Amino acid sequence: MDSSILTNISNSVDNEDLAVGSGGLTSGRDRLINEATLPRDSTRWISVDLPRNRVESSTIRLPQLSVKIWLPKDRQTVNHIINVYFTRLNFNRPALDKADFERDLNALYDGDITSHHDQGFICMLYLVLALGTLNEVNHRANKGNNPGASPTARKMPEGWPEHWEFFDWGLFYKPEIQATISALQALILLHWYLYTEVRQ
Repeated sequence: MDSSILTNISNSVDNEDLAVGSGGLTSGRDRLINEATLPRDSTRWISVDLPRNRVESSTIRLPQLSVKIWLPKDRQTVNHIINVYFTRLNFNRPALDKADFERDLNALYDGDITSHHDQGFICMLYLVLALGTLNEVNHRANKGNNPGASPTARKMPEGWPEHWEFFDWGLFYKPEIQATISALQALILLHWYLYTEVRQ
């Protein structure tokens, strides 16, 4: 084995882990997120109440029966970002089926809550939007560097959330995910985002 491989591993500055539950990230980032901190501009979002999976065992007060989730109102950009994720990224780590994902997302926007809409799916949804947005921002920046490119070509639509805002929402729902396929998919995407973010 090449010794440089081990050297590179030991010098890594990636200090996150993927533990499920509150306080799972060693940086503590997932302990700073709450419903009061997001969204930044609620007029650009719609809310849907989702049945809660479970309540942390340390909670003494009565459990909330539902949790509010926020979806961007700009469906055109949502669809574009999801298409970015599936055309540019998903083939590298094929964790999701596009048809199933879009079916469940459309049902969520329509308020048709099903058993597919567990907190794992919600976490996964925000991470897809985070990864897709991050990729699109980088893509537009590279395109904008070409001579003659319009300055607007490198910008996302006005009011579209930053990739880290979607990531923060994913972190908000992460403590509630249980042992489901969608939870595994969410953790794969969480690892991917953290890995990509460190190298930006």
